[in-house]
Amino acid sequence: MTVPEGWSEVEGALERDFRFDGFAAALEFVDRVAALAEAADHHPDIEIRFSRVRLRWWTHVSGGITARDHELAARTSELVEGGSARASFTVPLALLELPADDLARGRRFWEGLLAVSLAERTGAEGSGLQTGGAPPVLGLHERGAGPGDRSSLPYFRVAELTRALERVVELGGNVVHPGERWAVCRDSEGNPFGLAAE
Repeated sequence: MTVPEGWSEVEGALERDFRFDGFAAALEFVDRVAALAEAADHHPDIEIRFSRVRLRWWTHVSGGITARDHELAARTSELVEGGSARASFTVPLALLELPADDLARGRRFWEGLLAVSLAERTGAEGSGLQTGGAPPVLGLHERGAGPGDRSSLPYFRVAELTRALERVVELGGNVVHPGERWAVCRDSEGNPFGLAAE
């Protein structure tokens, strides 16, 4: 059976993360999934983290994925894609990191263009400048030789960094620079990107 679009087979279940505009929208979606599950008398595992909902469809009695799970996963996707829940499928961008040949010149450009304030990084943030506040954050650093030092590098938020790095490799990418809070990777096509722990 083909895995429904947007879903992945993870440890014997069909799994998908959904992101919403906020907690209330996430709960509204879960209510709709609950109604679907009750009507089918088949219930997914549900994990809620503020505006993110992770669903896992699998058949407990058979210990794996069945045709029923495929059907209900596809129907769950329709709850969002059909517009019945207010999902925000924005990319979970945490940081956009840009290299600069001249840090002061780059700072002047981005502060002037975006009307933001770039401050010196401190401690575990590394070197360079970045905006404060809630993500996405804009970061600026001196250009260097690493994959994230030569071109812009988007950092995407992930709930579990270790698991996300495993998935990068499973999906044909590679981990260039692992870390505890962030990591630099390349996708299956060689494009550099970063992952940041939520």
